[in-house]
Amino acid sequence: MNPLDQFTFTHNGAEYVARIYPDTGHGHPWDECDGHGEVQFISDWDPVPRGWTVIHDAHRGRWIYHTGAAIVQARRERWGCEAGHLLGLKRGAMAYAAVKADREYLASYLREEWGYVGVSVQPVGADDDDFRAALWGIESTAGDYLREVAQDLVGELSACQEVAE
Repeated sequence: MNPLDQFTFTHNGAEYVARIYPDTGHGHPWDECDGHGEVQFISDWDPVPRGWTVIHDAHRGRWIYHTGAAIVQARRERWGCEAGHLLGLKRGAMAYAAVKADREYLASYLREEWGYVGVSVQPVGADDDDFRAALWGIESTAGDYLREVAQDLVGELSACQEVAE
């Protein structure tokens, strides 16, 4: 498997390489993570049910988001309450804003603007396919968090080497 990106770093005087790989085994965010509205795929000839919104056109179909149920869920689970409270929004407006943001977030996933990745760390010069110290299921837009994960994984790599010895 070819990495999407890689970088080297020093930890306690040793050189390591971190590689970022696509996480092809991770499911859709609405299936794998809490706090999202329901998303379904329908064929081109199926009508969009009441309360649902088309969020992405695809080959031979459309991805739809259950906006009506998501607003009920957002009110019940208090999505976006902290930010909405700071903006002075009422509970219904907070729920609507949170659902709108969730819908766009999931649509951007379907447009392949982001996906899930894994971070793998090895000493410089080690086998590229050594995944003993790796973490998967991270959003590709995580930025500096990917570097933090790499630093944390060095501890796991050290623990694996101690067990092997």
